[in-house]
Amino acid sequence: MRNSKPKVVVADSLYGNHFFLTIFQMLKNTFALVRLRSNLTFFEQPLTRAKGKKALPVNMA
Repeated sequence: MRNSKPKVVVADSLYGNHFFLTIFQMLKNTFALVRLRSNLTFFEQPLTRAKGKKALPVNMA
């Protein structure tokens, strides 16, 4: 049986890609700490709002 203590894998920016990082979604108690390039931009899908709910005005956000 594996040790249940949390583990951290530290890597350089060459490993900051989805092939390497996807593995950590399947591992329990093992996390990646990867240095990223300075010009990297993160993107994610916008959150969905409940139907009929309106967004805040731009000047209120």
